[in-house]
Amino acid sequence: MKGIRNVLYVITLTTWLVALGGAKARAQGRDTTASHRMAAMDSAFARARQLVVSGQTAAGRQIADSILSTAPEGSDAYGNALYGRAMMAPTAADAEHDYRRIIVEYPLSAHSGDALLQLAQLERARGDRSSAIDHLQRFLRENPQNAKRARTGLWLAQLLFDQSNDVQACGVLNQARAAIAPSDVELQNQMNFYSSRCAAAAANAAADSTARADSIKADSTARAEAHADSIRKAAAHEHEARARANKGKQSTTPDEYSVQMAAFATKSEADQFVARLQTRGVEGRVDGTQKPFRVRVGHYRTRAEAVKAAAQFKTLGLDGFITSADGR
Repeated sequence: MKGIRNVLYVITLTTWLVALGGAKARAQGRDTTASHRMAAMDSAFARARQLVVSGQTAAGRQIADSILSTAPEGSDAYGNALYGRAMMAPTAADAEHDYRRIIVEYPLSAHSGDALLQLAQLERARGDRSSAIDHLQRFLRENPQNAKRARTGLWLAQLLFDQSNDVQACGVLNQARAAIAPSDVELQNQMNFYSSRCAAAAANAAADSTARADSIKADSTARAEAHADSIRKAAAHEHEARARANKGKQSTTPDEYSVQMAAFATKSEADQFVARLQTRGVEGRVDGTQKPFRVRVGHYRTRAEAVKAAAQFKTLGLDGFITSADGR
């Protein structure tokens, strides 16, 4: 009997979501409709999770798959649905696959920050501290008003302490304290646990002279600027080399690979993301004439060159994956 009720629930939910999607296109208040649709989707996923927790795993997964099938791929709704499915994934690998799709293809999704946190926790659990730190730092950069900043700061500080990077860890803790809700006494106590360690780190840092601190800061800035400049020069050199090779004759060997940074439902969102990349010294482009509009960087003749470029972009806090240079 429970199985029948769950099937009826899925059918009703699917029909309702499709109808709501049509209403959204007709309605004048698009933002309000989208907000209601997301709330309805979250409610449906909450129902699915209840089924999974109660032991009705197949029924819960059926609801999740039904919701995903109603959302157009490339839309914000699809990114949100991916997150709901990931939360009920049967394996950590399945969940990680969906989380990575969200942060790469749907960075503007309402759940992109949650996907970063879930991915960091999976990496932390398997001992990949470096990747977990990267994703926690990205969350803090991209979500300045998120209510989870304080908790995320604690997680990041713990990982930095594990790597004996006490000075940076204490800096993260100090910023996280400012975001703690006054009623969250437990979190405040957890941060206070590291007070003695931070006091020692502060004393060691104060022992260094101002001149040495300025020198280290200047050197670090120079190295970062030099690194960004080397990426820009390499891209410019590659572009010039291709232009010279193609001048007066047809290219005999087409470019094969690019690094895809994100994909968007509208070209305006894709253009905004390209502009953000340019502020960080990375020249991107928008591929495609219809959604999803993909933001890609570079033209590389071998996959090895593309992989190397992706690793360089990662040092700038940009996550991407290898794809064909011009293919959809």
